[in-house]
Amino acid sequence: MTKAHNVFRRFCAWIIGATLLFSGIVKLMDPVGSALVVSEYLKFFHMTWLRFISFPAALLLCLAETVSGIALITGVWRKFFALTTFLLMGFFTVLTVILVVFNPQMDCGCFGQAIHLTHMQSLLKNIVLSILCMIAFLPVGEYAKPAKVKYVSFSLSLIAVLAFFVHCVSTRPVKDFTAFHPGAQIMAARTLADQTIVQDAFIYEKDSLQQEFSLKEMLPDTSWRFVRTITSTLEQDQSPVLSIYDKSSLTYVDSLAAIGDVLVISVYNPDRFDSTRQIEATTFMEEAKGIGYTTLLLTSSIEPPQMEDEYQSDFRTLIGLNRSNGGATLIQDGYIARKWDRRHYPSEEDLEELYGGEPAETVISSQTRSDLIFQSFLLGLAAILILL
Repeated sequence: MTKAHNVFRRFCAWIIGATLLFSGIVKLMDPVGSALVVSEYLKFFHMTWLRFISFPAALLLCLAETVSGIALITGVWRKFFALTTFLLMGFFTVLTVILVVFNPQMDCGCFGQAIHLTHMQSLLKNIVLSILCMIAFLPVGEYAKPAKVKYVSFSLSLIAVLAFFVHCVSTRPVKDFTAFHPGAQIMAARTLADQTIVQDAFIYEKDSLQQEFSLKEMLPDTSWRFVRTITSTLEQDQSPVLSIYDKSSLTYVDSLAAIGDVLVISVYNPDRFDSTRQIEATTFMEEAKGIGYTTLLLTSSIEPPQMEDEYQSDFRTLIGLNRSNGGATLIQDGYIARKWDRRHYPSEEDLEELYGGEPAETVISSQTRSDLIFQSFLLGLAAILILL
């Protein structure tokens, strides 16, 4: 086997590894969302009785992708991970063939919430990766030995990924790809504004220099001062619906979250929202209400209200609004501005600072911190994989 052939095989393995690593990271970053995808598959195959394994199964599958991706990039234990990759790609390809044949109304979940593919696109992707697998790993056994430093690179990369995963599990995803991502305007606010006005760009100033930023861009540093908002029209309505149902009046009151500063506590699994968490949520809501916030407790429970300001919403909406069961979401003038998990409610001082603020400024300052964490992780991981 020529040197050029070996280089080409390693290049194919690297492409497969990079794809698996990216797929694993975006799903590990949102473990609750990944568990929802597994639940959808169990429902499709009429195996809802196994729904209790959704979360651990999602984690194991994501970790298998991530670890395999790191191994293929670094080139360690090539025979073992060649077999692992063949099994993964075989499983994914068969699964997407079934999806193409039966065409269920569900997302394949190949790249979590980050990238959405049709069933046919998923199948074609898996076929291409399977072909690359055959090029990279056949014939079996004819693999060059990696440099010893690659085992160090593999170990450090795995530690970094696991640390990042623990961070996402203990707080919330650092990147929000749901319909209720920070910066999204809820439907009720669009309706009140005749569904025509949307905040599009924001002007910040530093040292007499003004620069335009979008919601997807982060500030270079915290010394930039917010100046004004530029608005534009949006022809196609893509606003998420935050359904709020008043159990007493038996009506939808979505407009409650469309005006002013609103703090929403969302509970998509009431069975795991015990009395201790209820007391914490009540105390937090009382503090916020004292400052001037409108407070809403949204729960998927159909039982009569147990707490003040309690309303009902559906499970899908609540788990999309905030991945944390009992997490808090700040909505300013109809825009999703900021989110906290149930373990890290903001202090009264933080609430006072945020109250009455510009939605754009709140979103950008929050996203800047999240983007820095995510980009630091990616840069560090890339440095380990490439330089070592």
